[in-house]
Amino acid sequence: MHGATKRDWGDQIAVETARAREAAQEEAEKARQAEEAAAQAAMAQALFGPLTAEDAHEGKAAVLASTAMIASGRAMLMRMLPEAQALARLAEVYVRLMDRQAKANSFETTPLEILLAARFDPEMMSARFALTPESKYDDPDYELKSLYWKQWRIETEAHRDEVMDARREAAQARREMREAKEALEALKASIAS
Repeated sequence: MHGATKRDWGDQIAVETARAREAAQEEAEKARQAEEAAAQAAMAQALFGPLTAEDAHEGKAAVLASTAMIASGRAMLMRMLPEAQALARLAEVYVRLMDRQAKANSFETTPLEILLAARFDPEMMSARFALTPESKYDDPDYELKSLYWKQWRIETEAHRDEVMDARREAAQARREMREAKEALEALKASIAS
């Protein structure tokens, strides 16, 4: 700065110092935010612990309730009472959600139209409970579907046995009726002669 006065020189130093202080404060704020994020991540890891990939993916209310209760206990041990209370309330919400889901998926709440269709529409049931060779390996409902077909076979065989027994009884009744008619005719013929 050629030709600058002491005042200009002082102002320039003050501006540069202010800029440097501002840049240092921004860097410190970024570092503080990064440390805070790392601390929150560490706290979340400490509270919630590792979840299995299946549990994290499923997101089932039971798993979430259990995780929230465990986290609440860990928060209490770490003397983080507000977080512990909030997590305990969250666990209660998940337990109520489980109850609602159980009620929503119950037999009593299934619409009657669906029950009626399921009872009298064998094609619908066959399609819904269809099994393929790959089902055993990639169908999560394989066990239920297998149980359905096993029960279906048992009921079908029992029904067939009942029909066969009824037919045998009907045939026996017809034979006895013929024999009774023949005996009656023979008795009538012997009386008439």
